Amino acid sequence: MVVQRKFVPLLSLAAAFLLFESTAAVNTFGVRDDLHFSLEARGNNKDGSVPVYKDPNASIEDRVNDLLPRMTLEEKVSQLIQGDLNGWMNLTDPLDNTLVFNQTGLEEMIRLKGGSIWAGYLTPHEKLVYAINVGQHYLMENTTLGIPALFQSEGLHGFTDNGTIFPSLAASFDTELVSQVAGVAADEAEGLGINHMFAPVLDLSRELRWGRVEENFLALASVFCRLV
Repeated sequence: MVVQRKFVPLLSLAAAFLLFESTAAVNTFGVRDDLHFSLEARGNNKDGSVPVYKDPNASIEDRVNDLLPRMTLEEKVSQLIQGDLNGWMNLTDPLDNTLVFNQTGLEEMIRLKGGSIWAGYLTPHEKLVYAINVGQHYLMENTTLGIPALFQSEGLHGFTDNGTIFPSLAASFDTELVSQVAGVAADEAEGLGINHMFAPVLDLSRELRWGRVEENFLALASVFCRLV
């Protein structure tokens, strides 16, 4: 079986972001006056205590319930839209290792699409790590709520970002071998700051004209189920 990493259920969080409605008291100007945090500094509590959403030992439900009232509509929408590393990095040349970024592009990308960032590029690893660190540091240190992003790539037959690529393993019928390959891809990605991988593709390759056949394992559902 493929090695799986545990992540917060994005779809359930997305639904919560959009469906949450506050019933708290508001004053004449429409500003909530019963909150335990300041509207000007929503990432902190008025009494100086650490917000529950920043407590890694608190339950996911408690953290989400504490975080949602602090968020603006724009911040909620930003969590739902995938951004791209090329918003602040020039990634057109796969051999270029220039470690510079566009500050304006970074701020705009994070403001509009800051929940998850696509980082699946053929670029030197030093540049990839630099770009991810710039983005995560900005999110953690220069946004009101300090929510880190999911930096995403693919691990279809190995790690996409200049990682180890393996031949298609379906013909091996070896579940342990497939699991080991998935582990290698996960380790290579995690070491560079990628914390969300798209793999494996759960489609069957029964139509060769389909553009994503190269991402799949095979066409036999009975074998496929055992391998993934």
